[in-house]
Amino acid sequence: MESDRGAVLTVRSAVRGVVDYSEVDLFDKSWWRRWRVLVTGMSELDTIDLLKPLFDYQLALVANSGLTEDSFKQAQESARDNFENIVGAMRPWEGRTKEERVESDIAQYKEDWKHFFGWDLDDEEQVAEYWEKRKKAETQLEQKSEQEAQAEEERAKRFKDAQERVKRRRSLTSKR
Repeated sequence: MESDRGAVLTVRSAVRGVVDYSEVDLFDKSWWRRWRVLVTGMSELDTIDLLKPLFDYQLALVANSGLTEDSFKQAQESARDNFENIVGAMRPWEGRTKEERVESDIAQYKEDWKHFFGWDLDDEEQVAEYWEKRKKAETQLEQKSEQEAQAEEERAKRFKDAQERVKRRRSLTSKR
């Protein structure tokens, strides 16, 4: 249940008394609209409550000028860990620990990759083929860039030659 955001927010709304579930009509669309608005607002307030400790932490770091570099880093790491624990407690659907949230993010990234690119990142043959295609594309791009640079040099040389011819013709016509 902790991984289901809606379930967690439903339980919290009942505990806080935000929504009275004793009079619920599951088939009433207007009740579900009100429920969604109330639960979303409650979730936004939780987000604000979640950000307050981070703000307090930032203020504390700014205010304490007596910290050495090492103790500053230790205080920063400790506060970051505490903040991650608060995030886990307030948003369990994202994962209780930082590691669970990272794993969840990686799984979501892989799922998105498969959806958009049509192949799984865990497929070693596909990954090797991807890198080979990418290297080939990079090589082609480098060759194209070199060709464009050579063409630009050639244009500059032709332009300079044309300027020289014009100068010579002008000097011949001025001598006459």
